[in-house]
Amino acid sequence: MEHDIFNQLSEHVEPAPPAPSHFNHALHSRLNRSLLVLHLTEFVLKVFGYAVAHFSRAVLALVVYTFSGRYLVDRQDRPPRAP
Repeated sequence: MEHDIFNQLSEHVEPAPPAPSHFNHALHSRLNRSLLVLHLTEFVLKVFGYAVAHFSRAVLALVVYTFSGRYLVDRQDRPPRAP
């Protein structure tokens, strides 16, 4: 028995079954296109906007640091001072 996991896995590979005779390629193509458009739209509207909003804060801090030489920290990010 071999100890290489890839050789063991390659011995148990089964070929993919053929497509059924009633498989509609045109419907499958339209569905894939619709799903791609839906996923890209969701990404642009939700994830991309969220990422840009959070990344813009870092870019703004870089611009302020470049021109002023000081890194401004928000008051809410600092730990409370001891009395």
